[in-house]
Amino acid sequence: MNDWRRFELLVSRIEAALAPKGAVVRCPDRIPDKVTGQLREVDASIRFQVGTTPILITIECRDRVAIQDDTWIEQIAKKKEKIGASATIAVSSRGFTQPASRSAQHFGIELRTLTDVSGTEAGSWADDVQVSIEFREWRFTRLEVMLLNAPPSVVLAPSLTDAISNLGYNAPVAFRKSDARPLILGEVGGQFVEHGLYPPIPGVRPFGVVTPSDGEYVVPTESGEFTLSKIQLEVEVTNVSRPVPFKKAFQYVNHTGPVVRVVEHEFESSLGSLTVGVVQSPEIKPS
Repeated sequence: MNDWRRFELLVSRIEAALAPKGAVVRCPDRIPDKVTGQLREVDASIRFQVGTTPILITIECRDRVAIQDDTWIEQIAKKKEKIGASATIAVSSRGFTQPASRSAQHFGIELRTLTDVSGTEAGSWADDVQVSIEFREWRFTRLEVMLLNAPPSVVLAPSLTDAISNLGYNAPVAFRKSDARPLILGEVGGQFVEHGLYPPIPGVRPFGVVTPSDGEYVVPTESGEFTLSKIQLEVEVTNVSRPVPFKKAFQYVNHTGPVVRVVEHEFESSLGSLTVGVVQSPEIKPS
């Protein structure tokens, strides 16, 4: 994701946290131009209703090296008029020139500055809020492979048992007859996770049964290959809680001073990263 897009999303999340209950925040949004009829894109919008009156607030963002000048404010003011927004918020990562501030006041444009203030001071902000993530971990504890027409004493091929021991969820448990494509243990479990069929309660319990298409897969054994009938899994589910480390901090400011502070914590997992943003008042009280 581009830095400017991250900037827009962060601004929209802050405004969503501060918006009235029931407000709808979209980022980005497309709004009809009342003059041309064409759709005009805004970086974000806030919609809510006061009594019987619908209110539209638009947000325009610029994450650039230069301080924003009067030209941008003029463009925003004209767009605000043509799309019929009740109010528009202009957000810069570097602030505004004095002419831009005067124009904004004249046209009724709200100015905000969002700056990265990560450092020693921001680290003290993070000390006031401890963020942790709770989730469920699961692991296979039992695997039963059922074969067609196999003798009771059949033993899996050493290559297969070695792969399961060494590769774990990446190990093959069977091979497709047509092209020798392996059926991976993790894929088998993933079929249940994708459909929300994993056990929701901690403990050890049956996980599910996989029944491939008739005769599609074979399993190598010490007595040769046999057709796979079904796979029975058992899984152990455990509740886990881990702290989410501090990553970045931002300050959201208007003409009177800080509006809110945002402390971001990032949790890394095998599925990717998860960012948790905590919106705080200037007095460092979580909200």
